[in-house]
Amino acid sequence: MLFAIFLLGLLNLLTITSSTPAVLSQEKRSKSTIICCRDTNQPWWYGDDPAIQKGIDTLKDRPGSCAVAAGPRVCTDLTCDDKHKIQLCNDNTYAIEPTCSYLATYAEDIMEKCSEPGDPTIGTPSVSCGQQFDTDNYNVIIMKNIDGECTGR
Repeated sequence: MLFAIFLLGLLNLLTITSSTPAVLSQEKRSKSTIICCRDTNQPWWYGDDPAIQKGIDTLKDRPGSCAVAAGPRVCTDLTCDDKHKIQLCNDNTYAIEPTCSYLATYAEDIMEKCSEPGDPTIGTPSVSCGQQFDTDNYNVIIMKNIDGECTGR
């Protein structure tokens, strides 16, 4: 009887533990909708694809995780220069830390769907701008850095 009570208590502890944010952040993530800037009313501008690609490469090479504080609607710049930003935004009420290399694949997806051609005759590169959501309540945004600020790197 005592052993059965112990097992029941252990089962309850495991149930409580499995729903904590720390454990949820380890569950499989699922990419979701991509929205291109041309299809939204956000005040974002298209960033230069070569600069965005450099940011993607930086994220792919960055070991470990990229963190963002608890939200909702809290964003941090993962990579940033005068021509682009790649941001991670958190809509959860707890901090998250997806791997940087995994987040780079979101930016690649956005570039693939939301790129606009440049004009090589006058030297302008192709440009991209958009947002990809994840079912774990976060999203990645690529855009032009119009304010010149870079935060959270």
